[in-house]
Amino acid sequence: MRTSATTIVPPTMKNVGILARLTLLINTVLIGTLMSTNAIASGKYQTLGSIRETVRMFAIEQHEGSGRDTEIEVGHLDSRLRLARCSQPLSAFSPHDQARPGHMTVGVRCEGNRPWTLYVPVRVNSYINVLTLTASKPRGSTLNHSDLRAVRKNIATLPHGYFTDMEEVLGMEVRRPLRPGDVLSPNAVTQPRMVTRGQEVWLIAEAGSISVTAKATALQHGSQGDRIQVRNLSSGRVIEAEVIDENRVRTAL
Repeated sequence: MRTSATTIVPPTMKNVGILARLTLLINTVLIGTLMSTNAIASGKYQTLGSIRETVRMFAIEQHEGSGRDTEIEVGHLDSRLRLARCSQPLSAFSPHDQARPGHMTVGVRCEGNRPWTLYVPVRVNSYINVLTLTASKPRGSTLNHSDLRAVRKNIATLPHGYFTDMEEVLGMEVRRPLRPGDVLSPNAVTQPRMVTRGQEVWLIAEAGSISVTAKATALQHGSQGDRIQVRNLSSGRVIEAEVIDENRVRTAL
């Protein structure tokens, strides 16, 4: 009858060395962790919570009075960050003008015995009612009341701009095809054409209180405020004039 037996292999010097190094590594990590935890607990380092709150309050102050619903999202701070606890209240500042919503950076400064400065990313979401399309609009068409409605949007996601006042855009001409739900942006519309190339217009030449009116031919298309070239029908001269109304342009004597 065969019996089983357990064989015990004595440790070699190599195995003992590996085990010793592993034990030393584990002890080093544990000691480091305990020292770090004790340092934070004893107030040696500035807490991440105090830094985040300083950033958050500064960002809120920067956007107060905007009339918008604003949400502040303070960016990630590495949990391994170790900054000396400040002997004075922390101060925050903006590296440059960042009043617009979207991404911004807030600087946090300690001016105590052991000064330091930290820059923290912040996301600012601002919600207001902006004008959007209710129906498709082809290029060259004109906007009216029924084409538009106000919808609450996060303007941090609207890099091309937006409109909030319907009266400002009524009668404008669409520069490119628009679909229902599109946010109306300044680069999507233009002032309606008031002068067409080849059209006969009234040319008003002014100098102080003196005004002279003559007939001219438009050599270019133009909307209100545009400067276009026209030919004076009396003299044949080509001059530059500003479009001021339908069929009317103005220049200086």
